Amino acid sequence: MLNFNRLNLILFMRILSLSCLLFIPVAMMLSSCANLDKINDFAGTADKGAAGFETLSVTFQSICADNYKELDIKAGKLNSSKCNCSTEKQADSVDYLFYKTIEGYLDGLQKLSAGQTTSYNFDSLNTQLTDLKVPSETAGAYSKLGSILATAITDGYRRNKLKLYIREANPPLQLLLHYLRSNIGTSLAIKLSAYKGKLESDYHDLLNNSNGRDFEKRQIIEEFYAQNTAIQNQLAELKAYAALLQTVAQGHQQLADNLNKLDKDGLKTMLSGYVSNIRDIRTQIQILKN
Repeated sequence: MLNFNRLNLILFMRILSLSCLLFIPVAMMLSSCANLDKINDFAGTADKGAAGFETLSVTFQSICADNYKELDIKAGKLNSSKCNCSTEKQADSVDYLFYKTIEGYLDGLQKLSAGQTTSYNFDSLNTQLTDLKVPSETAGAYSKLGSILATAITDGYRRNKLKLYIREANPPLQLLLHYLRSNIGTSLAIKLSAYKGKLESDYHDLLNNSNGRDFEKRQIIEEFYAQNTAIQNQLAELKAYAALLQTVAQGHQQLADNLNKLDKDGLKTMLSGYVSNIRDIRTQIQILKN
């Protein structure tokens, strides 16, 4: 009886030992899969956030056109100013080019982290790049990221090449995100602020020339405050979108810096914070638009 129990105990211990050996890699695999899901969530959320570019309330060209409109109003004429916004139109085109490249990469990251193939046609964007005067540094970043995306398409990347995809894409992605963030959050915001100041000056002139009529003054003041509030919201929208791009850049940098930790729970927690922040900023932008 004693020998029988001892044999059972030995057999039990061996089974337990084997179970532990099997459990460790299984646990690591489940953790890695959870992190791939979180990378997928981050990429999808970042992609939706970046897509806010397409619904921004103002562009360089629209501000330019509004400035010419103000000149016509001051002159009391229709179409008296020769509207030349070709430079501003080109600036918008360059921003769109880099936005589409960023969007293409994030869409690819989302699909690859889900084990799907990615497909993106850069032919039309490449044609635009040759037609636009793009700084060599940012043009190089665009070409590099486009090349990485093309490789991902032709080589049929899957999850096993995800680390390589992220590592190679991070430097050009960071540069394009920085360029777009600076152009929207700084350059475009400065243009809009200048227009706001000019508009305020024009309304002061209208108020001073209103011949003291209370009703006319009231209309001018109400119209000014309505315009001023709209522009304040637009400025806040540009600032929020720039902050969103900054959050995407920080999240992707953390991801690139921790590629050796894809099987760690800490990565999942870290990415969750960036996903939450991007969603919060998207909500802020929607509120500003309403």
